[in-house]
Amino acid sequence: MVEFKKGGYYMPMDRQYYSSEDIAPKLEDPITPISHLGETVPESIGGRNIIQTVQGAIRGGASTLQLVGMRQTPSVVTGPGAFGARYGQEVRQALREVISSAGPEVNIVGIEMPTSMNNFNGMTQRGFSEQARKETLSQVKEAIKFVADINRGGGVDMVAFEFQRPLWKVEEYAGQKGVFDIASEDKFVNIVDERTGELSGFRKTKTQFLPYAKYQGKYVHFDELPDSEKQKYIDKQTGILQPQRFEWNNFVEWSEIENKGKSAPERKAPEELFVEKLNENQIEQSRGVLNQYRQRVLDAERNLERLNRDEEEAKQILSVGNDMQKQIAKNELNRIKIERPQQQQLLEEYRRSEVNQLQGIKEAEEQLGSIRALEHYAPQISAKSYAEAGISALRETQQLAAQGKLKKPLYVGPEIGWPDYYGGHPDEFIQIIKDARGKMVKLLTDPKSEYFDHRIKPDEAKKLADQSIQGTFDTGHLAMWYNHFKANPGESEDARLKRFNKWYLEQVDKISNAGVVGGIQVVDSHSGEHGHLPPGEGIFPVIEATKKFQQKGFKGFIVSEGHDEEAFGAGRIRTKLWERMGGKVGQGYFGQSAGWGHMAPSYFGRTYSPKFMFGSYVPSNDFKLWSEVPLE
Repeated sequence: MVEFKKGGYYMPMDRQYYSSEDIAPKLEDPITPISHLGETVPESIGGRNIIQTVQGAIRGGASTLQLVGMRQTPSVVTGPGAFGARYGQEVRQALREVISSAGPEVNIVGIEMPTSMNNFNGMTQRGFSEQARKETLSQVKEAIKFVADINRGGGVDMVAFEFQRPLWKVEEYAGQKGVFDIASEDKFVNIVDERTGELSGFRKTKTQFLPYAKYQGKYVHFDELPDSEKQKYIDKQTGILQPQRFEWNNFVEWSEIENKGKSAPERKAPEELFVEKLNENQIEQSRGVLNQYRQRVLDAERNLERLNRDEEEAKQILSVGNDMQKQIAKNELNRIKIERPQQQQLLEEYRRSEVNQLQGIKEAEEQLGSIRALEHYAPQISAKSYAEAGISALRETQQLAAQGKLKKPLYVGPEIGWPDYYGGHPDEFIQIIKDARGKMVKLLTDPKSEYFDHRIKPDEAKKLADQSIQGTFDTGHLAMWYNHFKANPGESEDARLKRFNKWYLEQVDKISNAGVVGGIQVVDSHSGEHGHLPPGEGIFPVIEATKKFQQKGFKGFIVSEGHDEEAFGAGRIRTKLWERMGGKVGQGYFGQSAGWGHMAPSYFGRTYSPKFMFGSYVPSNDFKLWSEVPLE
């Protein structure tokens, strides 16, 4: 049946023969230009150096590049992340020329620091070290200068492996109880002495017996209970108040009760409360022992005084007494001579013990105010480091602007980490950035701060902090939570995945709404393991997640980190992102933008063989079939 088109009947060679719907179907979602969809580029791989890897990415069609720092051996560089220190003037100039010669749209959006730099708080195996923190900060500052030098702007991110923490801790403070499978986890609790940075801890299974009881919705000391209530806890045989057994859950509930209505700095974590009560119990016991030694010291001092009096009396008898009295006095003096050193030694021992007990009490009292939960202590140091790095980024931005060379502001921030580390959960990731921004505002506006700038008002400082500290969202790192996502009884794997992907997108909404992200690394996986499949080649909604950011006005960079399938087709790291994001690949013959659906005949980036012949395999035009039907 002949179909007549509106406006007349056209021949195939007529431009009007093809409608816009035939060339490129109308899409409801906004299309991101390919120039804005880039890729991560390792600074060195397979014997190629940083200039060669950048050139290779640009020749492959990428115009948005994020450099990825690689772990360096000690023989190559003193520190694992001294990115900028590894490249001299000629290499930097060559990079600038490669970028500028490729066109104005080609730029390096920033650097991901080597993963060997796994925290920004100075945490080492021995505890927290200010020297280690400053060394890391120095390397990040060098990277900021490097980006400023070669591209006149961009970001520096570091994967947030701030410290290892169990998933049951996430359940406690993220309000997601029952979401993760924590049955096999080690129930160990870490604490930090903020005076020294030393780490210690205990297991959740440890219990205490305390003179406390729950009364009227609160935990109170026995002394505060009314007499009628005390009777519940008195042993009938001894008539003594019996301390109550307190387990970890009791301390969790106790801390929740005490934290109601308090601001974050005033809140106590369960482990802080646990150690506080442990120390209070130790102090009480030590005071009891101290009182015993105090009594012994007093007794020894009285015994010495008695011996002194007995000695004076014996000496008087020797001078005025008869022979029998004098003999008794001599015996008494001999006894005193033997007993006095003994009493003197006892007095010294009791005094030393008294001092030792008092010392233990003082140390326990001082520790009461210095023990911090690891989740309260380490993130604040990380926030300080990011704030100081943010100020360095701000100063580089101001300097480039003054020179008329600034392309875009410089910034620094964390990249969402893995589930096993603080910084891997969306709540933690967001909190690190918000705390860092708040700290940067304080450093810029506090007259006592070494970074104080009287020209910057609080409102402006907040805008500068938001600009200078931004995070990087790695879609693959969030997908790793699938390994820990608890299955419902009798649930199939497909159903669990569907439920996880719903949770995944809810977390994406949370992150995108927070306004803390400056760049997205789009990477997929076929499991909850750490993988780098091209976008859309795995089982997670990474493309939908990226589009959620765009729908909310996201203006940062988007790069693919899916390099695991390059062996199946060079450039899949970028072409799959272009395809899945619906990017246009150019103008068709009839002036319409060609989508990926119209690129099939070219098999650009295909991993399998075409179903038609092309190139030298096509028969000559001189060859004809007996039927003279032309070959296609």
